[in-house]
Amino acid sequence: MQFVYPLLNYVSASMSGLNNSSNSVTSNTTRHILACSYFVSQYQTVRSLAEELSIKFGKSLEEIRLWMRYNDNDLRPIDFESIDDITCQEAGFIQNTDILLEIRNNDLTWPEELYTLATRSKALAASALSPSNSIGNIDEEGRGQIGLSNLGNTCFLNAAVQCLSHSFPLTFYFLHKYHLFEINKDNPIGMQGNIALCYGQLIAKLWGNVRGPLAPFELRGSVAKFGSSRFTDFQQHDSQEFLSFLLDGLHEDLNRVYDKPYVELKDSDDRSDEDVAHEHWSNHLARNTSIIVDLFHGLLRSQVKCRICEFKSVRFDPFNILSLPLPIDTSIYIEVKLIRLDGSKPIRYGIKLNGELTVDHIKTQLAILSELSIEQIAFFDVTSPTCLRRYTVMDYNHTKIKQLNLRDFVAYELPLLKLTDKDKYLSIYIVAIHRRLERQERYLSPLTRHKILFFGQSIIIPYNKVDSIKITNKNIYENISKQLERLLRKNTNLTCISNHALDCDDSLGQRYPFILKHVKEDGRRCSLCPWNRFCLGCSFESDEKEFLYTNGNIAIEWESSAYFLRYLSGHEQDVEIHSSVKSCRLGNNIESNNDEPSSAVTLEDCLQSFINWENLDNKEMFSCKRCKQLQPADKKLDIWKLPPCLIFHIKRFQLSNNRWIKSPRSVRFPIRSFHPAKFLAPRSSNVNSLATSPTEDNFSDSSSSVSSLSSPTMSEPVLVSSSVDNNLILSPARLLNENNSNLQQDQSTTTKLPPPESQNEIIIKKNKRFGRRKKKVDNQNDKFNIPCPPKFIQKNDRSLSFGDNSFDTDNAAYNLYAFICHYGVIGGGHYVSFVKNHINQQWYCFNDSSCKPVSESILEQCSSSAYLLFYERESLDHRCYMPNVEGRNQVVNELSLTTDDRWCSLM
Repeated sequence: MQFVYPLLNYVSASMSGLNNSSNSVTSNTTRHILACSYFVSQYQTVRSLAEELSIKFGKSLEEIRLWMRYNDNDLRPIDFESIDDITCQEAGFIQNTDILLEIRNNDLTWPEELYTLATRSKALAASALSPSNSIGNIDEEGRGQIGLSNLGNTCFLNAAVQCLSHSFPLTFYFLHKYHLFEINKDNPIGMQGNIALCYGQLIAKLWGNVRGPLAPFELRGSVAKFGSSRFTDFQQHDSQEFLSFLLDGLHEDLNRVYDKPYVELKDSDDRSDEDVAHEHWSNHLARNTSIIVDLFHGLLRSQVKCRICEFKSVRFDPFNILSLPLPIDTSIYIEVKLIRLDGSKPIRYGIKLNGELTVDHIKTQLAILSELSIEQIAFFDVTSPTCLRRYTVMDYNHTKIKQLNLRDFVAYELPLLKLTDKDKYLSIYIVAIHRRLERQERYLSPLTRHKILFFGQSIIIPYNKVDSIKITNKNIYENISKQLERLLRKNTNLTCISNHALDCDDSLGQRYPFILKHVKEDGRRCSLCPWNRFCLGCSFESDEKEFLYTNGNIAIEWESSAYFLRYLSGHEQDVEIHSSVKSCRLGNNIESNNDEPSSAVTLEDCLQSFINWENLDNKEMFSCKRCKQLQPADKKLDIWKLPPCLIFHIKRFQLSNNRWIKSPRSVRFPIRSFHPAKFLAPRSSNVNSLATSPTEDNFSDSSSSVSSLSSPTMSEPVLVSSSVDNNLILSPARLLNENNSNLQQDQSTTTKLPPPESQNEIIIKKNKRFGRRKKKVDNQNDKFNIPCPPKFIQKNDRSLSFGDNSFDTDNAAYNLYAFICHYGVIGGGHYVSFVKNHINQQWYCFNDSSCKPVSESILEQCSSSAYLLFYERESLDHRCYMPNVEGRNQVVNELSLTTDDRWCSLM
């Protein structure tokens, strides 16, 4: 038996019903507005219903959410995205079901989330005394699956935090509260520990017992207060810029160096790369040592080579995010129409060259295809039939092909005259232009008695005035007639046709259907007579008289009858297509189509483009020490040291024609077993290894964790010298295997995350936070209210060489654990993060407050929108990066932040 259910749809479109009454949550009835009614079948899918509603209200599926509405404050979400074939009956639709259609705001916030955040502070006092509905027992596999509410165009923040939250070594560090022992409040370029504390509190909530989405108010406020002015407003921002700022902020708040020494940046001066890298990395660690440096900092080699003397200047710089350019094909396709002197049909050639090359390569390629010399080819501007001007840009050999505004050129074959006793050629020619005169009935002066009409393509006539050979007027007529032969109708074809119009053509009895006249370059006035004679050009006959060269042009003047009866204007554009045109057009169409699978690139292609040589523009001249002056140069970047957690930034936003555009090109990235070590810079084979060994067994195996022992709270002196011990500048070594006898701690308790806080601990923390202000003595006692984080025993003897960089070049594999996608256009897009939960090894999609499990097959569909990629070294042991804080005092209290009791403010 079939049933048809009436369906009432509500639209959440206003929040103006909020008031200050305590029962406003239950008494508000204007928050949901009745929009329409629907009759649906029990077998209709919920997705089809959502598509109908999205079309009705002019929204996309990403801009709406469906809720089962029992009352204003009792809503249950309906998931129509992850399960496409769920029917209305399976979703729980019954007779007179109320459905809430929630439409996303323009600032990417959801009205229901804003309402919940605005009313949460009202129940905050009650939640401190009674169990909260948002807190419950979550099993171990359900942790880390909490979304973040959009506070108004904060999707860039939510996506970056979710990916960084699933960086297991960093999350392990914050959940075990190592950061409370390493906060650096005295760092002048830090944020007084606010960024680290706010991030630590947010991580504790994301991996705690809290249910439902969280609002990152504290982190958002600290970023706006202590961070850059870029993030103070609620506008669209770049997720990569925020991630870079967040990593720098966490590093400065957790920097273990309290007194940064002055470090002089020296040039390479022909020293080996290993020595220069060793020096730069030690200088970097002398001023910067933190958990962020251990996990995310790598080293780049920058080379600048002089094109004149081949002198190289080498520098090394640290990085935390690798910005990879898309390997866009810089080849430019150009078509050239070549007009020859023999009057044959013009030939169109196709040329495809790199846009970074100069225009002289176009001449070279055209000379090869046409079997002419480079001196015989010249490019002209034929946009106006009145004159023929040289395209001077093509004669300037320093002009790059990408700077040309045209992609279709016209070239002429030039006559060459070899100079005597010299290996040089001289090109002298005369330009002949077509015109015809029409008598006007009314005119003001003799100069305007005839209307001059120009047409056709200009002709180049060889003229040799150097040799003693006399050039007659007949030679000029014959040369022009030869080049116009293909454009003239034959006389034999005309005489056999009975046509009264032929009787009016006086040129039939003449050899040439045109008259040649001496004119100036504009083709309107005579080049022999003065201007006050109003002469339009002095003609000359086809005789044996010597041609009078006047440094002007020649006008090929046609009578109207001869033009219409003899001149074939339809043959002007006839060209012969060369085989190079077809091959270049075919290749250009395939590469220009970004939707074709062949146009997709891989992450390896992006890395290869990153390490390729780059030609610096003339504005970026290199000050060469060998040449002692500014010289043109080339630049190259190489990866020297890979961090344990490697972040790639795909540069999709590009500046083209003075405007920013987004490239939708697909970038295929590996999910597991990615080997970036093959893109490392090569090392010298004759460099000796530096063997180091720690002086204490309890040293952390991190590259900068050793310096964590130097703290103001300890008796040891603070590390201030640039001559750092060798183990500070070495890559982290591997720990012992789990079956080693030196590892005496329980593996199950030291490799997992700490358990979430219990409900009583959360209530006590809330009472401390919103209770009375504590005395100074109480705050000092609270420094010891957390247990000491676990300490890891590590291998005592190890041998590493930073010069050989053996840890980076052993072909270590990297696995993808998170990435960020950008959907939409630049300035109005949306960020979504995909992360892999390290507990249950399941991939999840975080779309602000939404968290849904996805399969790995879905990840392959994100190749055209992937923006940030997070990789972690395979078999990475996070314990070697945890600092040794045994015997040290807690620097700050976990709740030492000065926060505002208000949750949000609605305008």
